[in-house]
Amino acid sequence: MQDHLLSDRSPKNLHGCEKKCADFTAKKSIFSMPRQWVRKTNRGVSAHVLKVASDKVRQGKTVRSVAKDHSICHVTLSRYCKKLQNLREQGSRKLPSVGYHSSQNVFDAQQEEVLTGYLIEAADFYYGLTPREVRKFAYQLAVEYNIKHPQSWDENNMAGPDWFSGFMKRHPNLSMRSAQATSLARATSFNRTNVEAFFHEAFGCY
Repeated sequence: MQDHLLSDRSPKNLHGCEKKCADFTAKKSIFSMPRQWVRKTNRGVSAHVLKVASDKVRQGKTVRSVAKDHSICHVTLSRYCKKLQNLREQGSRKLPSVGYHSSQNVFDAQQEEVLTGYLIEAADFYYGLTPREVRKFAYQLAVEYNIKHPQSWDENNMAGPDWFSGFMKRHPNLSMRSAQATSLARATSFNRTNVEAFFHEAFGCY
């Protein structure tokens, strides 16, 4: 390789790995510890039940009596009614959302696809990253492009293990990869300028 692929503020050399290292996916054994939360109960109130109950409240019945009739928490019903009233005052015909919301990822789907493609490309060019290096790389990308991220990332200067676990599960194509033969022309084109331009175009507009 002619030179290091990126400068200090450039995405490629953020992992700081100058030696050949094993492909980062070789350490997928870290997933032996479950990190994905699994719901253990069926508790919760459906949107339909809350809508029916809120209609009765609007007809003049008390929140507590309606909540008791439908076996739901009166606080939940009261909160739903307030949200519904606010929406109607705003002229919206939508219904309030109910239930738990999935956690928001740091990178959106398109950004993760770009990152995935880069990691695979880097592995093919003998720049495979370890899980720890991927986490550092993700953190520096988030900082470089002003992407909102958890405070713990700043404290540790790297993405958290939960992010890495979820990232790998969302991209099962990041399996263990063997180094592949690369032509001189292709290898030399994978340089600092080209990689900087690639990430600037992919992330710079966010």
